[in-house]
Amino acid sequence: MTPRRLLLAAPAALAAAAAGLLLPLGGPASAAPAAAGPIPPGCGALDVTDTQAVAANAEGASDVFVGRVVRLDRVRVHPGATSGTTTSPATRDLLYDVLVDVPVTGDLAADRRVDVVLVGVEGGEEPLRRSRRYLFFATDEGSVLRADGCDGYASGTSLDAATLEEIRTALTAEPETPDAVLSKPEGSDGPPDLGRVVAPGAAVSLIGILGLVLISRVGRHRG
Repeated sequence: MTPRRLLLAAPAALAAAAAGLLLPLGGPASAAPAAAGPIPPGCGALDVTDTQAVAANAEGASDVFVGRVVRLDRVRVHPGATSGTTTSPATRDLLYDVLVDVPVTGDLAADRRVDVVLVGVEGGEEPLRRSRRYLFFATDEGSVLRADGCDGYASGTSLDAATLEEIRTALTAEPETPDAVLSKPEGSDGPPDLGRVVAPGAAVSLIGILGLVLISRVGRHRG
């Protein structure tokens, strides 16, 4: 190989080495790159001032809190799969270092650093930004908090103390129990018969006693 060819090959080798360094941490070396394109438009777009919508989105979450993103620690890529004519897109699990700002429900304490992993993130963009506040809907799994890659977070920039208190009240309120309503049974217009008033055995005994009284009265009249 001539010196000119060696010089041309060197940039290609450096590019290959750099590509290897950019592979997701914790993922296999053969993993496919994340699918190109933006995050789906509905992901993270929950209106946090809509208390009912927030309460519905929080169903199943063990920890709801406002947190500030410190950094992105790890990315794991899940390549898409093809089944027949259907191809599922590649997704990513993104592990973030988050500082808890305001706990809403759960056992988290303010100013605590936690690991939050967004599971099944579609698209090639990063959904969370460093130093920004988000409202997280997560499930505690011991070492990490897992949140859905689309519905497990929402922007917290518009959250104030009053709105957070409304959300906390909505999430911690006891479910209302329906009041007891007395209703008239069907077919109860007339007085109940003897069989409904007393037990069957007691009814037979009562009939026997009435029969003896009747016989005794007939005997007296004949005498």
